Amino acid sequence: MGAHESTEIQVNFNHPNLSYFAGEQIKGNIAFQNTHDRLIFDEIFIEFIGELGCTTQETYDYRNSLDNKHQEHYKKYRRIPFMNVRYAVVQSEIGQVKI
Repeated sequence: MGAHESTEIQVNFNHPNLSYFAGEQIKGNIAFQNTHDRLIFDEIFIEFIGELGCTTQETYDYRNSLDNKHQEHYKKYRRIPFMNVRYAVVQSEIGQVKI
């Protein structure tokens, strides 16, 4: 989250899981605390990013310097973004210079 001049921005949602399902209602609170004399901004937004995550097990075959064959097993993690939605929580009105 970008809060360049502010002291703290805290966002809390209505359930502890990090995953949400399509059509699920999301409720929460955004707390903004500023200790600076002057802070100008024109929008506060929250961005929802949907990702598909999976893990695959892969095997790599190789030969060492003595020409002995070896196998190495490792996990490969993949994250595929499929959605990115920006929702304005507070936005300046047309002609308004600041909030």
